[in-house]
Amino acid sequence: MLALFSGYGFLMGAAWSVFSTIPREATDFYGVGEVAVSMFELSFMIAFVLTCVPASWLLARSLQRTLQGTVLLMGLGAVLRFGAWNHYALALTGQCLIALGNAVALSAGAVLAEFWFPQHQAVLATAIASLAAGVGSSLQLLISSLLRSIPLLLGIQVTLCLLETLLVGVLFKPDPTHRESSVACSDLKQYVQRGKAMGFLLLSGATVGTVFALIGLLYTVLEPAGYSSLQTGFIGFTLSFCGMLGGVSSTLFLANSRFSTHVMQVYLLCGIIFSLALCVAILSFPAMLVISAFYGFSALGFLPMAIREAVEDAPTVHPSVPVMIIFLTSQIVGLAQSGLAIYFQRATDLSALYLFALFTMLTMGFFLALHRMNFVSDRAAQPLKEDRVGLAKES
Repeated sequence: MLALFSGYGFLMGAAWSVFSTIPREATDFYGVGEVAVSMFELSFMIAFVLTCVPASWLLARSLQRTLQGTVLLMGLGAVLRFGAWNHYALALTGQCLIALGNAVALSAGAVLAEFWFPQHQAVLATAIASLAAGVGSSLQLLISSLLRSIPLLLGIQVTLCLLETLLVGVLFKPDPTHRESSVACSDLKQYVQRGKAMGFLLLSGATVGTVFALIGLLYTVLEPAGYSSLQTGFIGFTLSFCGMLGGVSSTLFLANSRFSTHVMQVYLLCGIIFSLALCVAILSFPAMLVISAFYGFSALGFLPMAIREAVEDAPTVHPSVPVMIIFLTSQIVGLAQSGLAIYFQRATDLSALYLFALFTMLTMGFFLALHRMNFVSDRAAQPLKEDRVGLAKES
């Protein structure tokens, strides 16, 4: 079940970033401007914002049917996108059909883990399912820059999407018995009432959205510094893949809750430092390659720990809810920052990388400050709690 779902997430990530490192080739092939080509990436963010609540409702009814339906849409969209050839409107329509499943690919990992894994394995299963899209995106960034043939790229994707559609349709099992749960007003109200937990979720989503927007506009951002499509592909692959490794590593730290609080603060501090280092490393491709690895590792790696803290702060809420809040925030922030980055670059002739670095430092800096305040308050309250426990035992 995990392999089938991860394959779907992998292909969704690949479809999202198929033109991220070759926007010039895409503009020539479709005969449109770069802003029109960017809609292939932005359509995924727009679709998530529009479909996240309906997707949650559908997942609460049936993971199997929801996944099979969205995978079928992905297959149809891939066929239409490839069959459209260089007709931009039809190709974008096919891309939008694929994007309709983005909310399921990013958010359903927690639901799948609850169904098919014991509790002690659920965290790692959720991380693997959620990070599959990042692996697909990272590989696609590199493959696109190497092949640079749009018909060949879309042909490979349509073949894999049709195979995934067949496998999920035949092999994915019906849901086991479970309680229905979806994003409801009562769930959101619990997080709103817990200001700390909601702050964690919103700041996590804002950071992830910044990284998503940077990856989607990577070639546009690096071109003013003289980077080629191939160099951009290697940087994008390194950033995304190391972000996946960071997520897996932080998931393993969750097994020892005694250290996870300190480790999360290390991730946040490293994210701030390497965001600043990006602004200097842009002058050299080798330095940029190394720094982007550390940036991705820290700027995406802290996410599983942030989700776990939010889940523990509201244990009565289904774990898919904080994941949905994070990714909804990330898509909204990613859309806003993508538009702002394009405007900034045209208005100033400077690379928007500086803007993305500033956004990352702000979001992770506020997160670190909030986390430190919460950690200090918890430590201060601990002796009082222990005294009360001691008095209760004596009585």
